Amino acid sequence: MKFQTPFSLAAVVGLANAHTIFTQLTSGGTQYGVGVGIRDPSYDGVLDPSHLGPVQAYLKKVGDATTDVGYGAGWFKVSEAGLINAATSEWATTDLIANLGVQNIPIPACIASGQYLLRAELIALHAASTTGGAQFYMECAQINISGGTGAKSPATVSIPGTYSATDPGILIDIYYPAVTNYTIPGPAVFTC
Repeated sequence: MKFQTPFSLAAVVGLANAHTIFTQLTSGGTQYGVGVGIRDPSYDGVLDPSHLGPVQAYLKKVGDATTDVGYGAGWFKVSEAGLINAATSEWATTDLIANLGVQNIPIPACIASGQYLLRAELIALHAASTTGGAQFYMECAQINISGGTGAKSPATVSIPGTYSATDPGILIDIYYPAVTNYTIPGPAVFTC
């Protein structure tokens, strides 16, 4: 299968304090150039270490990845990570920074071959103690998956629409009281 399990996405991560950009794909040991198949981001920056929160990835099967608008129905989650270690306040974004922006995203072998949008998403929770405080950072890549068996069709959600501003994983004070359990927002991860 092209874009086999796992595949990496590299987000620009550096010393400056800002946000994040998904810029590069690696699949099957091949690293594609910066921006290849990735829609131009609308912001610039790197991941600020204070932006703690979950990291997720979704796929959407499309007829033409170069022209699909990238929103609406058809999305299914293929990867998620949230609170890694409550004792040390280690989050998925902490690991992303430590891993120099590389995130492995499994592509389910049981989905149909074809063109997909891959949505890499971070939710920064440093200001999420009030409604509207969570910050969403996402980018989409246009990918072609081949060798999929098509044995299963995942349940899908609409983006926007899958989250609510009051979901427990979006409206949360991550500082006080100390978070010991975290509910990652959105649907369950699709598995074969």
